[in-house]
Amino acid sequence: MEEELLLPKCGTLIITGMTLLNFTIDRILERSQGLNVLTGPTAGVHPEPLRGTKIHYVASMRYNIDAAIRHLKLGNYVSLAVHSHLGTPYVISVNKYL
Repeated sequence: MEEELLLPKCGTLIITGMTLLNFTIDRILERSQGLNVLTGPTAGVHPEPLRGTKIHYVASMRYNIDAAIRHLKLGNYVSLAVHSHLGTPYVISVNKYL
């Protein structure tokens, strides 16, 4: 796969939470040689289990659950960029990047 050749050459990887769901994060981190940011709405991981890994930052969202559920029940799409009252984006530093 071409990704295997390209990943070590990337200075920064923006890794989506989907890699947690499809079990590809370990291989991606093995190949990475740069800064790694785990991000997205499915990347809301507690930082402690990530300490000592090659993940440097976690960027996700804290949802206002009640407001988001009401919004979804009305058939609406959840986007914090458009509906900022539904939650707050955050970034947590997990491991130092040298």
